[in-house]
Amino acid sequence: MFYRLKSCYALRGWEGMAWVLIRRPENRRKVLTKEQFQVLTLCDGETEWDPALLDDTLQKALTECEKEGYIEPSTEARPLDDDQYYRYYHNRYD
Repeated sequence: MFYRLKSCYALRGWEGMAWVLIRRPENRRKVLTKEQFQVLTLCDGETEWDPALLDDTLQKALTECEKEGYIEPSTEARPLDDDQYYRYYHNRYD
């Protein structure tokens, strides 16, 4: 099973706010928990994984992300767009 971040989302980080999900084109941001960030990082469309192997905390984060519509499951590998991958900026978000 593959999971992919939907194309309207991108992962970002800034000083003081390292784990953020951006919804485009509105540029709305959602600060993520450590577990949500870990799960969404795996949702690159290329990592094949079995949700049954996740511990309870990560399984809960996966379920939340799927319920919120951030990710979509797939039976085939399909990489993210280049600008969706996590980028960290060495400045504060204003």
